[in-house]
Amino acid sequence: MPIGTEYLDAKYLSSRVPIKIMIDTRTGNGRFYDPFAPDKYYFPFSLGAPIRAGDFFALRTNSVALSFDNVRITRLD
Repeated sequence: MPIGTEYLDAKYLSSRVPIKIMIDTRTGNGRFYDPFAPDKYYFPFSLGAPIRAGDFFALRTNSVALSFDNVRITRLD
């Protein structure tokens, strides 16, 4: 879902937006949740294979300058 032009104003440049990503390490399937409606919408994706110890993946932002802080990785039971 594209971001509306009303959010492209300079006053929003320092805004914080919570991002939620869930990945099933056994399958490599994941969900990127919509930050504006995380309980309603998500974008499914696949990393192509299970994730094993020592594997890594990257988050591509398509030329948008972003920084991530307060990252938390938790195991879902």
